[in-house]
Amino acid sequence: QWMNANRASIVDGGAPLGKSKRLDASGTKNVNNELGGFSILQAETHEEAAKLFGKDFPHLQMPGAWIEIVEIMAIPGM
Repeated sequence: QWMNANRASIVDGGAPLGKSKRLDASGTKNVNNELGGFSILQAETHEEAAKLFGKDFPHLQMPGAWIEIVEIMAIPGM
């Protein structure tokens, strides 16, 4: 229901995220992160994006669940 109600703002509905690896100059290693999934939404501001998620948002019904809003920055010249 939430996805249908917010279809105009959804760029990518997303998916659950699995195991993580970190790559640096010394190589690759397994790491833990707190991210469980992602979705890409389009909004003018962080505040506007936050308004799309009310306290009834399905994922927030899970104990300890949270949503983090992160801006995807444009790369100059691309």
